[in-house]
Amino acid sequence: MPSQTVRDPDRWAVLALLSVAQLMVVLDATIVTVALPTAQRVLHFSPDSRQWVVTAYALAFGSLLLVGGKIGDLFGRKWVLIAGLVGFAGASAVGGLAQSFGVLITARALQGVGLGFFFVPVSSLAYSYLPMNKNNKASSITNLFRNLGGSFGVAFMTTMLERRTQFHHSVLVQQLTPDNPIFNQKLETITQYLTGAGSSAADASQKAYGLISGVANQQAAFLGSLDCFYTLGWVALGTLILALMTKPYRSAGSAGAH
Repeated sequence: MPSQTVRDPDRWAVLALLSVAQLMVVLDATIVTVALPTAQRVLHFSPDSRQWVVTAYALAFGSLLLVGGKIGDLFGRKWVLIAGLVGFAGASAVGGLAQSFGVLITARALQGVGLGFFFVPVSSLAYSYLPMNKNNKASSITNLFRNLGGSFGVAFMTTMLERRTQFHHSVLVQQLTPDNPIFNQKLETITQYLTGAGSSAADASQKAYGLISGVANQQAAFLGSLDCFYTLGWVALGTLILALMTKPYRSAGSAGAH
């Protein structure tokens, strides 16, 4: 039988998977730049502790690159990278639910673990589908996506953080009305405390409302930063769909042997 090679659609589908993977890695890095300062203000951890959010991810990602590649060789690259994507999406969901510094650190470390098991297998898989004379073109495309992630990622995450913060703020402000008994109770409690501390009734009421509004602003900003983690999870799920669509690679020799 004449030898067969893997079809071009399969080749470029896997290359698209690698390109999206490059974009996802850079988008993940932009969270530290864009969303972490807001999380630091709300969760009240120190600048030194903030560095651990970066370090936990980098250590997990860097230390598992070789391990992920070796496991991919042993058990199949496609299923190892799928496992890495599922882990990354789950870790992003945990980050989106983080209400404490410990949970945030754990989520970042698990994101690094997921990408560590994903990145090397997907790179090896993508280039194994391509003939040698197309490797330079493939490298150019993946480098383009990496650079786009660096420029587009920061702009996208910054815009998303602002828009989601505005959305959450509008929802929270709707609760700060006289019709809300919980708001009235909190306002009365803080007003009584400030009055007992020496403020006049009018000043105490105004300050109490300002304090509650400030908390609402902080909560809106924090919820917006957590939405950035959810976005990474959705990107990972989209990449997972591409990974599931890829077919097992058959070289020319293996195809002609049957």
